[in-house]
Amino acid sequence: MPSSSPCAQGLTAGPFFSTPEQRLALARERFFGAGERPTGLVSEPVLASWGRCAGAGHDPAAWPGHVGLSALRLDSARRQARALCLAAHGPLQELAAALQASPAAIGLTDGRGVVLEAAGAEAWAPPSEVGLRAGTDWSEAALGTNAVALALAQGSAIQVRRGEHFYEAWGQCQDAAAPVLDVRGQLVGTVLLMTQAPAFGFDPVAVVSQYASAIENQLLRQQADVDGLLEFQTSPDLLGTPLAALLGVDAQGQVIWLNGVARRLTGWEGGPMPSVQGLLGEAAGWPALEGVVRPLCLPSGLTVWLRSSLRLPAAGALAPPPAQDPPDEETALASPRLADASRALIDQTLAACGGNVSLAAKRLGISRGRIYRHLQAQDKTAVPATSERNPS
Repeated sequence: MPSSSPCAQGLTAGPFFSTPEQRLALARERFFGAGERPTGLVSEPVLASWGRCAGAGHDPAAWPGHVGLSALRLDSARRQARALCLAAHGPLQELAAALQASPAAIGLTDGRGVVLEAAGAEAWAPPSEVGLRAGTDWSEAALGTNAVALALAQGSAIQVRRGEHFYEAWGQCQDAAAPVLDVRGQLVGTVLLMTQAPAFGFDPVAVVSQYASAIENQLLRQQADVDGLLEFQTSPDLLGTPLAALLGVDAQGQVIWLNGVARRLTGWEGGPMPSVQGLLGEAAGWPALEGVVRPLCLPSGLTVWLRSSLRLPAAGALAPPPAQDPPDEETALASPRLADASRALIDQTLAACGGNVSLAAKRLGISRGRIYRHLQAQDKTAVPATSERNPS
């Protein structure tokens, strides 16, 4: 379909073009008008998406309007993505506050591209108008080339600018999306920003990536029961932020899950979950001293700052101890002997449980962290020989 764009018509004969808009207009003229592949004028993900849309018989000049779910189906989609929605609640509120003076709209989609939540200046557009609204389908089949579709396809954050959208009706829009992974490493949703302003005025890919990481971290923490957490980054100032790499670890030092930042920093490409030492190197160790921030050289040669924390029981998991009268003098004098008896009881219970820390903690009615601190106090220079294992 030949383009009527003056920029495209004025640039077809020459190899030079001065602005990104002119490059994009020329790319559309060559692709949709001449049937050529304008390699180098737009990104390969966008070109591949254009090809899929055109191959499916879609007309770039005839956008059919939003494909929306009924209220009943949207409610069902939200129930299916309940864990994602719960994890996203806090981060999306923070994002909305950060963008309250911006014309950008905010969206959360599931792994199929259905918008579960929408907010912001350009949200709630009618089905026949360009915009962002809950219940609409942003998959490539429904909306053509867009940031959500490409983020789902390639598993990384991306921005789609104006004429990079397949449909001409979306030629004044810009959107950016970043994927969210679950505990199995499966892509379960995206965070989306969209605007019809001339520009975002900030780096939208950096923003959606940050909040997608925050949601992913919340999702990972609530989806898997782990005995401890390891977080690391190249700067200690980034620990405790969405930019930190996170590992969920069991008592044997086996990695249960890792977030996207951890995957990128370690270069882990999937497969069977490694041990802490297999992923981070022999110097990592587990259990580690809780709360201590220390440098660690990864097998790749990259030095990061590492901090570990042992998971405490959930609030209310253990009943509070009954109120007691103040100890009398005899009891106070016996305190050192009581401490010795407490340590001996932990050792005896661990031995009876075959070294299983979780089982021993349950029998004693104390936290696993208390037992780990007891073990570390016994030998701070080596990993305890009684670290948790399955009882024989």
